Amino acid sequence: MSAPSDILLPPPANRGGLFGDYTSRYAVFDEMDEPSGALRPHWQMFVNLLNDLGPEELERRWQTSRQLIHDNGVTYNVYGDPAGMDPMEPRRNSTGDCRGGMGAG
Repeated sequence: MSAPSDILLPPPANRGGLFGDYTSRYAVFDEMDEPSGALRPHWQMFVNLLNDLGPEELERRWQTSRQLIHDNGVTYNVYGDPAGMDPMEPRRNSTGDCRGGMGAG
């Protein structure tokens, strides 16, 4: 999706770490950045914690999460649906195990 150049914002000063290249490119509200490009104070602890973990640890945790989802499947509770938490349809994951739920697999 491209936008007219008059609503593109200049990139903020590099803040380093995992968010060093983050920029809100369009002139719309950004929860993380002030209009000046500075990090909003309530995000500072979160950004610091992620930076302290580093990219290798975040990648390790992401891969662990993906494996757990693959191994255990994922189901969703559709509130207001008469089926409630009942599986919508069974699915088979790559090992052939049958899992219930919309997101299983």
